[in-house]
Amino acid sequence: MNTLNSECGMRNAESHSRNDYARGRRFAIRNSFIPHPSFFILPAQRRGISLLEVLVSMGVITVGLLGILSLFPVGAYKAGMASRHDRSAALGQAAFHDIITRGLLRPDNWVVPNTGTTNNDVDWVPRNSPQYNTILNTEFSGLRPGGYAFDPLAYGESEASNQKALLSFPTNTPQNIPYLMRVTQTQRDPDNVGSSILVGRDLADLVLRSRDDLIAYLPDDRDLPPKQVFRTDNPTDDPKNSNYPAGLNVIHRQYQGDYSWMFTAVPKSGNPNEELYTVSVVVFHKRRLDIDPAKPPERMVQVDTNNDGVTGDVVGGIGGVEANLFATTRVYLEDIRAGEWVMLSAFTTSGPIFKWYRVISVQDEIVDAGGGAFTRRVSLAGAGVATSVGVVVASSGQ
Repeated sequence: MNTLNSECGMRNAESHSRNDYARGRRFAIRNSFIPHPSFFILPAQRRGISLLEVLVSMGVITVGLLGILSLFPVGAYKAGMASRHDRSAALGQAAFHDIITRGLLRPDNWVVPNTGTTNNDVDWVPRNSPQYNTILNTEFSGLRPGGYAFDPLAYGESEASNQKALLSFPTNTPQNIPYLMRVTQTQRDPDNVGSSILVGRDLADLVLRSRDDLIAYLPDDRDLPPKQVFRTDNPTDDPKNSNYPAGLNVIHRQYQGDYSWMFTAVPKSGNPNEELYTVSVVVFHKRRLDIDPAKPPERMVQVDTNNDGVTGDVVGGIGGVEANLFATTRVYLEDIRAGEWVMLSAFTTSGPIFKWYRVISVQDEIVDAGGGAFTRRVSLAGAGVATSVGVVVASSGQ
């Protein structure tokens, strides 16, 4: 009995164990493999790229490439402007040294053309001679100049018949308006000992024109560096160089000659009898030296700084001023670009004064103000305050 009961108990225990194992296994299977609803969703088939997507992608790539390509001309322009300003600054510093070294600040050596002559041959009057006062009374109604513009290059590049028109700076300065007297200098005549002649075109070009912008060409083999261009001259071609040996050739480096300079000297206080003068070197890039009445390279226009239509307002502010330029001729307001310089002139209680201002921005369009007048808005930067009646625009040519 006991043995039978023990076997029955063992069988019941094994039966319970198998049942418990089956229930646990079913429970584990139910807990481990409960499918998510997404399990029964079949994955979508992979599609190809449509034509519309290709066109949109090509459009995006094209816009990006065009944007990158547009940076090249802008970068080249900015690099050119940076090089131009760098050359101008270097030339201005070198010009100051030349002015001092060559003694160009000696007023006793300055001369002006004698406008009293009736022929085309111009004789030159020293600034400290009695004839100089006669020129002031005749050409400017006795109004003394507010300063001087030392500009031998303009006289040297002009024909004798046009040199009289260059007496004032700028050339179209009306009477009773502050102006600068354009002067040049004489040199010793190599043919006549003890006499002097006007600084000619060659000497003015040598002194007042930069020769640093050398001409070079690129060889056909692009692996080779650029080569300089040279010019060969024979001094014996000039009768004044008869002492040179026959067959002697002189080699010169070719240069563009795009940069030239002049300087202005104005009294520091505006009083013509002032002994202290402010000297400013003016550097030009591709300066126009012709005298074209239709579009002169130098012109005087009026300025309105309060934008109320009344000229002769107060100029000044924290480092600059906003102004409207007025002119009766449209072309007088052209060729004004940001980065260039203009000179403001004015009458004060102590006398006429002149100050150079840098152009920061220029209005794109020239506005027809009616009544035969045109206006253009500019932003100028510069120190000092002046009652302005005019502005001198000196065109650099480019």
